Parts: sequence; C-alpha cells; structure tokens
Amino acid sequence: MSTARPRLVVVGGPNGSGKTTFARRYANTHGLLYLGADDLAFALAPHDPASVRVGEGREFSSRLAAMLAAGDSVVIESTLAGASLARS
Repeated sequence: MSTARPRLVVVGGPNGSGKTTFARRYANTHGLLYLGADDLAFALAPHDPASVRVGEGREFSSRLAAMLAAGDSVVIESTLAGASLARS
C-alpha cells in the first residue's frame, strides 16, 4: 500500500475511440492499475461476455472500491453514457 492518496483516472469517450488502448498504456506508463469492464465481463462469462452488464454491476464497483481502499491508484474507462443520459 502506498502512502500517497490513491488516484482514480477516468478515460471517457465514444465507442471505438481508443479509450481502452489509451487507458491501458497510461496505466502502464504511470505504474497504475487498470480495471476494465470488458476484461471483467470476459472473466465472469468467457463464452458470452456481452451478456454481463458490468458497467452497471456491483462486481466492477466492488473491485474498484477495494483497489482504492487498498491505496492503489486505478485507471478505468467508460463511454460516460448510461441509460439516464440516453433518455435526456
């Protein structure tokens, strides 16, 4: 555990814009952890990752909270567009 306060870096953008590629490279370059919803979905359902709604799920939030509580700095990525934004 680091003595510095953990950082949460959020990379946002539309689908296909390179968020995941950038987020992984940024995390690697700066010595941060990367938590990806797509990676988690594949881990939870390797034969049908699209069936897992990780972005809205408790597992993603739980893992992120645990990482930050442990003092780890984390990079995540998102389209930043949920159902509430789509209805607006």
